[in-house]
Amino acid sequence: MDEKSQSVGVAMISGDESVFYLVNGTRTERLCRIRTELQKRQKKGGQSQARIARLCEQKRAIYVRQIAETVNRHFLEVKRVILAGPGELKQWTRESDIIDYRIKGKISQPIAFPDLDILSFVQGPLQTVVDGLETDTERGHVRFILETMEKSPESMVYGDDVIRGNLEGIKTLYVHEDREDDWKELHGNVVVISKKLEGAVVLQNFGGAIGLLYFEGAYME
Repeated sequence: MDEKSQSVGVAMISGDESVFYLVNGTRTERLCRIRTELQKRQKKGGQSQARIARLCEQKRAIYVRQIAETVNRHFLEVKRVILAGPGELKQWTRESDIIDYRIKGKISQPIAFPDLDILSFVQGPLQTVVDGLETDTERGHVRFILETMEKSPESMVYGDDVIRGNLEGIKTLYVHEDREDDWKELHGNVVVISKKLEGAVVLQNFGGAIGLLYFEGAYME
């Protein structure tokens, strides 16, 4: 699989700058940085206060747009997007209409973090969030396998020989973590289920791999 598709895109956002990273396991790659000088709120009355407030909002809108466009440019292919940092800018970015619709579904709940220290963030909050998201995703895969086997058993194939004989007809191959190396040469949609997950026993019971067919019953024994 493409390394980028297995990475997490991280945008560390503050009122002074935003820094964008790709994180994959222990590897962190800085992609780019945006700097800004947002208008500070000032205590003036009358028309001056209104004019300054308008300028402040305009500069924030431009900055959020820049952040959103950078997210679109770098994070379209990643598996998950995390927006973090102090203040409200991360939430405004998440809600921006500029964010590509294909990315919106990948953006997790923004994370409050006091600064832009990527090392501390990766070792702390990010790892906790990613672990939780991956576990939830894997549980969803197991639920789907169980439901499909109950409702449409002819849509699933198992057994190494049967799977290898029907690779062109398999839409998704679900593989137990202990069998991952046995299927690493395959290209396409291979989903690895962690052996730490309680539901992984379902895959073990069927030889460690189950294939979901494009068309129900369309396989050779």
